[in-house]
Amino acid sequence: MLSDRFIRNAKTGVYADENGLYLQVYSTGKKAFFLRDQTKGSRSKKVLGHYPTMGLAAAREAVAKRKSGHVTRTLGDCFAIYYEHLETQFRDPEQTKRMFNKDVLPKHKDTNIDALCQQRM
Repeated sequence: MLSDRFIRNAKTGVYADENGLYLQVYSTGKKAFFLRDQTKGSRSKKVLGHYPTMGLAAAREAVAKRKSGHVTRTLGDCFAIYYEHLETQFRDPEQTKRMFNKDVLPKHKDTNIDALCQQRM
């Protein structure tokens, strides 16, 4: 089982917690929480967030919500996933991250995406 102390000092690799929660430590030193799930015979891996932006307690809470079927998706969640995509596509994604962090997230970080989509319909 993971602890905050272990996560701070973890070396490159993948470490299991409980209920399908894992920590992946990349060779660059970045750390990400992900949920590994198996549905209808196929495995999936969903990134929940990056450490230290998302703490261990928040990652466990996110897993519990997903397992219970109650998932509230916010723009902040989506940007965390988008940042992961930026890391793989661009050499220096920091400018894009700064723009979102400055202009979009302060106002809309906790905006519920499902509610936002229903307003637009």
